[in-house]
Amino acid sequence: ARIAKKQRNWQPLIPFVPSLKTIDSISPGGRYAVGYALFQLGELDSAIQILDATIEGSDWYAQARYTIAITHVREKRLPSALDELDHILNLSPNTTVITEVQQWAHLSKARILFELDDLTAATESYQAINRESVHFAESVYELAQTQVRYAQGLTNPGDKRKAYTR
Repeated sequence: ARIAKKQRNWQPLIPFVPSLKTIDSISPGGRYAVGYALFQLGELDSAIQILDATIEGSDWYAQARYTIAITHVREKRLPSALDELDHILNLSPNTTVITEVQQWAHLSKARILFELDDLTAATESYQAINRESVHFAESVYELAQTQVRYAQGLTNPGDKRKAYTR
């Protein structure tokens, strides 16, 4: 599963899907790799089941939770995805991996909220991304789109003018 992830080629794993679904004893990194492989192969419920058993506090926990969140997005279960992203954002950012995954979580949460037309909450999530993050430029661009959508939704011309000038 780790080799498939590195090569971004999931097809060789297809014959092993039944075996991958039943692996019990596996390291947290191996569990993440198997869960991510199942996600890539479209075995979404199995991916969630494998990833959900990742031990909190392990180096792979935040990444496993993030993959669960994007699995929920893929299945259009946006409230569950938002709950999962909030869980990630509440983790103690005591490693660079967790900090990076939290930046992904902010960006993903903002995008979901934008699609749900919760522009105020989307704005807050975009603004939570650190300036040092590799995602900062992307978040600023998407924040601008959020502000334009917000302004377009206003009906009072004075409010619209204020929204476009802030």
